[in-house]
Amino acid sequence: MNSSPPLIPVKPAPLQYDLPNFAAAIEAGSTVRIVALGSSTMSGEGGIAAFPYRLEAVLRDKYDNRRIDVVNRGVGGEEAPKELERLKRDVIDEKPSLLIWQMGTNSVWQKPEDHPPSHEQTITALREGIRRVREKGSIDIILMDPQCVPAMLTEATRAATDKMVSAIAEVSRQERVNLFRRFELMKGWHHVEKISFDRMVDPGDKDRLHDSDWATQKLTSVLSDLIVARVPKPVPVKAFVIAAETVKDEATFSEYRKAVPATLEAFGGKFTVRGGHLDSLEGKWPHPRLVIIEFPSREAAEGWYKSPAYQEIIGLRQRSSVGDLVIVEGQVD
Repeated sequence: MNSSPPLIPVKPAPLQYDLPNFAAAIEAGSTVRIVALGSSTMSGEGGIAAFPYRLEAVLRDKYDNRRIDVVNRGVGGEEAPKELERLKRDVIDEKPSLLIWQMGTNSVWQKPEDHPPSHEQTITALREGIRRVREKGSIDIILMDPQCVPAMLTEATRAATDKMVSAIAEVSRQERVNLFRRFELMKGWHHVEKISFDRMVDPGDKDRLHDSDWATQKLTSVLSDLIVARVPKPVPVKAFVIAAETVKDEATFSEYRKAVPATLEAFGGKFTVRGGHLDSLEGKWPHPRLVIIEFPSREAAEGWYKSPAYQEIIGLRQRSSVGDLVIVEGQVD
């Protein structure tokens, strides 16, 4: 019996480097722009929903942010040298916080009559593209290497495929750029999990080159998980208004108490504690009544306190009780 069986399901290699620009955009909670650059993996092929549109939907869900936009800048049949020519227009001018750049397939697979760029031209263009993007200082990069499919594994292509996969990995290591190791992942699906190429390849593709609907969705899910593992979803920082009170005039305070809930609705406020029996475990608690109101943010809490609706009734509280009122922020899992 094999005491060290292969891990199933096959696990992808994690992203090795931080994504500081993408993380800052996610933390800000505003529009997050990602550019997907490449060939048919990005542009879409054969009626299969393209990778960028799937990634946009998955990341919006994982980060609970409907303003994550993945801009599709894939052009079928292109390779890194051509993509370098349009890098400024299609990537830099879009001002993304993250670039996902897929390359390497067409240099290996295209026939001589298609005039594909050489291995050296492809890798040189990749290095130059990384340099230009990094000059901006505001864009993170994830590279994506070729797919592991029959068209890339023939006698005519296998050596060039291995050379390209290794070269992209070496660029990733030397430049300290993240790499989504698609080839090794799909290789593991086929050899370890015994997933057939018939499932991994678009059934309508006679060249046996393009990813199937199943593989495209699976790759989307895996890459999104890797991104979230490197840049976790921010834990919301909420605000709490805490009041410790001693009531002096019950009738007036009761009028105040009845009016408060209507002032909270516009600011997302809700009571988590409102009165109730209070026991002091340590020290001397100065007031017998405690109220805690939760708000989605400090801005919301301060907006409620300063709002005309609350200011209209605040005098009731101040005339009928004494106490302390504070705002405190805290993360709630």
